[in-house]
Amino acid sequence: MDNSSETPIVPPGKSKSIGRYPIHGVIGRGGMAIVYHAREPKFDRDVAIKILPPILLMDPVFKQRFLRETKILSSLEHSAIVPVYDFGEEQGQPYLVMRYLAGGSLLSRIGAPFSLPEATRIIGRVGLALDAAHSRDIIHRDVKPGNILFDEFHEVYLSDFGIARISQAGNPLTGSQLIGTPTYMSPEQIEGGAAIGPRSDIYSLGIVLFEALCGQPPFAADSPAQVLMMHLHEPVPSLAAIRPDLSPAVGEILQRALAKDPASRFDKASDLGEALKAAAVHTASMAAGVSTKKNIVHPGERMKPNPFTFGNPIREPERFYGRKAELRQIVNRLLSSAHESTSIVGERRIGKTSLLTHLSNPQVAAGLGLTPDKFCVVYVDFQGLTDITPQRFWQRILEKISRTVADESMKPALQALSKQAAFDLFDLEDLFESAQNRNLTTVLLMDEFEYVTQNSNFTADFFGGLRALAIHHGLALIPATRRELVDLCHSNEIKGSPFFNIFSNVVLYPFPRSDVELLFDGYSKQSDCALAAAERDFLWNLAGGYPFLIQMAGYFLVEGKTQGLSGEGLIQFVSRNFDQQADSHYSYLWSHCSESEKITLLTVLILGLQKPSQKTIPTREVISGFRPRALHDLDALGKRGMVEERDGRYVLFSASLARWIQQEVIAEPGDEEDQQKADEWLSAGGLENLKEIKGVLPKFKNKYWKILAELGKDFSINFAASGALELIRLLM
Repeated sequence: MDNSSETPIVPPGKSKSIGRYPIHGVIGRGGMAIVYHAREPKFDRDVAIKILPPILLMDPVFKQRFLRETKILSSLEHSAIVPVYDFGEEQGQPYLVMRYLAGGSLLSRIGAPFSLPEATRIIGRVGLALDAAHSRDIIHRDVKPGNILFDEFHEVYLSDFGIARISQAGNPLTGSQLIGTPTYMSPEQIEGGAAIGPRSDIYSLGIVLFEALCGQPPFAADSPAQVLMMHLHEPVPSLAAIRPDLSPAVGEILQRALAKDPASRFDKASDLGEALKAAAVHTASMAAGVSTKKNIVHPGERMKPNPFTFGNPIREPERFYGRKAELRQIVNRLLSSAHESTSIVGERRIGKTSLLTHLSNPQVAAGLGLTPDKFCVVYVDFQGLTDITPQRFWQRILEKISRTVADESMKPALQALSKQAAFDLFDLEDLFESAQNRNLTTVLLMDEFEYVTQNSNFTADFFGGLRALAIHHGLALIPATRRELVDLCHSNEIKGSPFFNIFSNVVLYPFPRSDVELLFDGYSKQSDCALAAAERDFLWNLAGGYPFLIQMAGYFLVEGKTQGLSGEGLIQFVSRNFDQQADSHYSYLWSHCSESEKITLLTVLILGLQKPSQKTIPTREVISGFRPRALHDLDALGKRGMVEERDGRYVLFSASLARWIQQEVIAEPGDEEDQQKADEWLSAGGLENLKEIKGVLPKFKNKYWKILAELGKDFSINFAASGALELIRLLM
């Protein structure tokens, strides 16, 4: 969808709002929709609202297509698909309310060629989103840069299913009309007919990849008709002629993705992303001066897979390591006579989803004593479902139970209740009592449960009913959230609910070194790629015990070794790729730190850079001597896995995070403020006495001057002025 600076088109009646949503302005407009930037008062958040242009309102086909998009998006639940919050109709104008993504679209970023790692990250995420749609027989048919969006943390989302086709549907709502964007249309999409399937979207994604890497699409002409003919008959331009710095494997991947014959393309969109990951390794090896010709894996060839993966939860039981104590605590409570509930708490990407997925595996559950004749273990992910209702909550739960329960005699009642237009707590009590009478306990593994507790649709009555089912009717609850449940409520009334008293908390911390070593041992056997002691130390110092980051670091290490890299070349290769991929995660962690926690992180970092002495070793006592509140911060940061205590001294969990924080707070060359502005800022805040830092203040981003001033105060109390200055200069 194109951006526009024209006066926003408002809905019928010239209202400055749509439904309950005040309009702030127009985000973009296209031939078939207008998207507004609006505010949702109920949750005090920005949203995007999509409507049909007035000229199309009278066309029943377009209106039906718009309503169908609403149903499609509401049915798709995936972290890489823009989530739907609400939909409705205002004065005959249907509208769709979605998450507002502040990072804009890929279209606004295309121009200069992308680096291969960044292009790989984007294509990989979109590939996963397309796999999710294709698994529901939904073909997007308009994959293009304008429909690939970014949030404020640079995460990627696929949007705009307005012309999607449900491959099993009897009426595709398009007739014989050519639908799509010519630059990105597949040959079979151009030719029409019923042959359009998932590989059509893979072709379009290949066009996006080519454009991202080259700064221009492969086919361009003076008219759309000429472009369409080029898709049908012209060969794909040589990537090597445009980007000779890239591995030949990248060009071969593009040739396969853009094959005229759909059968010659990748089977799944995610296969394209996985092939790009391997090709990125070859390209980096070329840059390091290592020959990779004999090691290049061409599309269609098979090689032993890298045992390390990142970006998705661990789903295979043989690849799951660690968390034995946590699993034992959860299972012991489930096996107790009361079948007690447990709340799992952990930072983003600490492994909550992998743990729940592992526990939901039937073989794993049975091996732990949760046999299917006694326990029905169901996994439900609530991520992105910000406007779900209690009715839809239970419908989703009951549908999942009906697909999982081993007792076939229970399925008709489950399916019948899930399809009822309305049901109450008594209906649910009867259902779960029926299971309880069969000596069956239902276990709900509820991922991202904060999307329920923070949703005002769920009142105290809902949580009271859920508590009653858990205590009296054979229902055990295992929610997973990034903070303790009681801290993630939408109101004080909910926070005071006795619902939260039924849980024992299990906090997921980063892995201890012993669990990381077990993972290394297991993965080494799976790949026949042994990890030397020095390599294990390097991975530990780079990623700490963060499971997601260990997977990432291990992935690049194995890939680098596969290409013949060793020594300093291997270290640089792994560090460079790791830092690029970890950037968005560090940005998230940092943005969710309080100002005080950021000061404490910088204190730990600066003291760790200093030559060790009794006064500078970052022990708990020394750090609290700088800032008494730091003790609280250290505990909170430790729970989130951002700092660790090793041999009595605090360190950031990763050397890579330390590098990221330094880059984050220091101004880019040429972007520094002048000294006069720094002096004026100090004077306005009554901080003229901090003379020891005023000379370095312009070297830091001005949004961090307040934090630097606080650090200056802390260090000045404990060191001579020159010592404080030298400590702060260590960041530079």
